[in-house]
Amino acid sequence: DPIANASSTAAIVVEGGFSGFGTTTPRWLHQLASSTRSQLTLTDPSAGTDLKHWSLRSAGGNLYLATSSDSTFATSSVTALTINTNGFIGVGTTAPLSLLNLRSNNPVITITDSRDQSWTVGDQMGAIDFVSIDQSSGLSGTTRGRIASVLENTFGSANGLALSTYQVGGSLGTSLRERLRITDVGNVGISSSSPS
Repeated sequence: DPIANASSTAAIVVEGGFSGFGTTTPRWLHQLASSTRSQLTLTDPSAGTDLKHWSLRSAGGNLYLATSSDSTFATSSVTALTINTNGFIGVGTTAPLSLLNLRSNNPVITITDSRDQSWTVGDQMGAIDFVSIDQSSGLSGTTRGRIASVLENTFGSANGLALSTYQVGGSLGTSLRERLRITDVGNVGISSSSPS
């Protein structure tokens, strides 16, 4: 049953319980359609000027999440989050160039270890792993390389940076091995975790 305003159908519910706003042929339980505005906006009326609205929009095959102006109801000039048709995620950009593309005046990625505990020398406090799903080697899903922040004391206050690679066979067997360490004081060791 359509709910109409003076110029067009504002909302419609069709057989099967599908409802549509901006469309007379909804295909999902609740479908919002617009080619000129955000399709969904969440508002906090108590927030400051131009801080009240977060909008979600599908446009040109991309998904955008952005703030919206109080007066024009337009999305901000740069979206907070974009997911394009390739599955690339952009933070601070509407045109991500890779799986994850961060854009700002000084982009920083932060990895925070939330543990508050007693530490052991060598404990890892965060890492970036490089993993392959290549089936030809029989090592699908294996971490092939790692950059890690590693504890160098038991207080959690001295951290080194460790670079590890995956070794196949040899005298040390098949495993991920630390190859380079930069200590908290800047000493560099190759195949040594405690350079001086």
